[in-house]
Amino acid sequence: MKRFNFLIILLVTVVMMLGCETKDPLIDQASTMIVIGNYDQAIQITTQALEEDSSKGYMYYYRGLAQASKAQDLADPSERTPLYADSRMDFDMGVEWMSQAEKTPQELEDTDPTLLSFWAYEFNEGVGNLNNDSLRALVPDPDAYAIANFSNAIVIIPDSTVSYEALSYAHQAVGDLASAIEAYEQVLERKSAPTLDDYTFATNLYLRNDQYDMAEKRALEALDLFPENTIQVIPLLADVYINIGETEKAIELIRDLIADDPTNDQYYRVLGIQIYQNAEEVDQELSGMYEQLFELDREIVRANKNPNPDTVAKRDALKAEIAELEEQTNKLTQMSVDEILKSVDLNPEYAESYRILGVIHQNKAANLDNKRNYTLDNDEALEYDNQAKEVLTTALGYYEKASELDPENADLWQSLFQVYSRLGMTEKAMEAMDKAGL
Repeated sequence: MKRFNFLIILLVTVVMMLGCETKDPLIDQASTMIVIGNYDQAIQITTQALEEDSSKGYMYYYRGLAQASKAQDLADPSERTPLYADSRMDFDMGVEWMSQAEKTPQELEDTDPTLLSFWAYEFNEGVGNLNNDSLRALVPDPDAYAIANFSNAIVIIPDSTVSYEALSYAHQAVGDLASAIEAYEQVLERKSAPTLDDYTFATNLYLRNDQYDMAEKRALEALDLFPENTIQVIPLLADVYINIGETEKAIELIRDLIADDPTNDQYYRVLGIQIYQNAEEVDQELSGMYEQLFELDREIVRANKNPNPDTVAKRDALKAEIAELEEQTNKLTQMSVDEILKSVDLNPEYAESYRILGVIHQNKAANLDNKRNYTLDNDEALEYDNQAKEVLTTALGYYEKASELDPENADLWQSLFQVYSRLGMTEKAMEAMDKAGL
């Protein structure tokens, strides 16, 4: 069944050749062998014909057709690649010879459609192996099969950028970012005019693979080529600078945008998000330090009246460091909130701004819960718990406003379910759970 398209092409070619006075009888023999699936015999016939007369360019076509058809009888797509490579060489040789013929052979006109049919088979099979659960269940390693399928598609038609795009996605699926980047660089190289999406996708790949120099290069290229779309590129470039420790440079980029267009609510929102990413990094560092402090406090308590002076000194130094970092993250978080509130003032009907504010406050409450969990002082634990609930109440207001503006957003209702549950609002939590589809 899978050879159906190729057999149609072959039969059309043969039928059209019947009307030609110079028809080579070896074509009938090779064609018959291909139709019945005896590809090795077809390859032998065409190879012998070419050894006797290399000017029979159309024989390259039939040998290429036989080799590609033989490849498709192999279950594992990675085993097809050498046959496809030989097939492509034959098709190219055939085109070279047939282009010089006094009378254009039908096979010359059929070459591109034939290649396209083989390409489509491999490409579509690759898409199925990558995305279709039913098809994935039929093969032992669907991701590897998909990678081989798309690689075969590239062998068959090397200039197809969509094949490289698909190959890049397939490599991402297995976490091979280096290969994903290599494939997508081919997209940028081969496209006559790469799009903004192409550059942002490549930049994201480099960011994820910690290749910040290349991420910066691609982002700057995008800024140069698409100056009207800075809002899509600046956050990526800012991410690059944040990852290499140049936070102020990242923030300055967005402040420049605001200076040029102070009424654009997106810019304030993006700036707020960028600042908050810095706060999150500090929060992650603090989380580990709270645990360390808890262990030191517990060691001191166990020692009763004779704690180790070194342990006490270490505990006190850690507390001082924690206090400094808490001041830093509180300042960054408030800066972030202030910028996003400016965005809200400019566009009060945009649900995403309220959702982001809800997330920031919910995370702040989670940090307070973390502090509560790592303290041995019951009064202190109660104070942290009360502070967390107060901050969660603020988060709740933002989430509820967001849900009013975007009532079909299941993620919002899931966040509301979490907050309602934490605040002991059981009835509201059940309602939110239902709307979230949980």
